[in-house]
Amino acid sequence: MGLDSVESPLLPKPIIEQTQEEKEELLSILKSHPQVDTKSFLDIQNAWDNVMAYAIVRVLKDNPGTKMVVLVGRGHASDLNSGIPRRVRELNPNLRQVILQR
Repeated sequence: MGLDSVESPLLPKPIIEQTQEEKEELLSILKSHPQVDTKSFLDIQNAWDNVMAYAIVRVLKDNPGTKMVVLVGRGHASDLNSGIPRRVRELNPNLRQVILQR
């Protein structure tokens, strides 16, 4: 069971799975939220990252030449090799991405 078994028009397919590094980072965050179910937490984070990545790629495909600013928490885009940016790159390796962090 997992996100692949979820049927919803809001959840794009195929689901891009979390890397082991992403899971470890999320589990370190989860330590401050011990009452949360681990599998549910990972699934929700993965669903969010997939939905956002697919939406970014779709909007930019439908609007060539457009630049987009995406505001998300660090847990969803800590670097270009994890979270939403990694999924965007898998969906469209030609998109240029930059992360600005405070």
